[in-house]
Amino acid sequence: MIVSGFIGLGYGPFMKAETYQMDEGIKQGDMEAMPNFCICINQANKSTDDSLQEKGRVILNGADDTHILGPPQIAFPEVKLYEERLTPIGLRLKYSKIKCYTKESKKSEMYRELREAVNMP
Repeated sequence: MIVSGFIGLGYGPFMKAETYQMDEGIKQGDMEAMPNFCICINQANKSTDDSLQEKGRVILNGADDTHILGPPQIAFPEVKLYEERLTPIGLRLKYSKIKCYTKESKKSEMYRELREAVNMP
């Protein structure tokens, strides 16, 4: 099924209407898109949070931003598990947008090996 919708391009007095077509889902920016997205990823977030809590770590979510907090030996494998939890709902992680925040002095050979094991850039 193809859905046609409206999107406004530009800003202020320079805004112009354009149409778009999509085969599935909701156009990003649509009022219903964010709540629906949050509902869809809720179970993956909950499962990941449960797994991390067992290890004394946490996941923080704010709409479509997710942060897994923990040392590399816990966080990196959990990223891979999180991706596996998202797959059944048709989502995949965009590894080019994943960031790892750690002190330069903590980036050991083990750190690099763990990153490579889960295909993180």
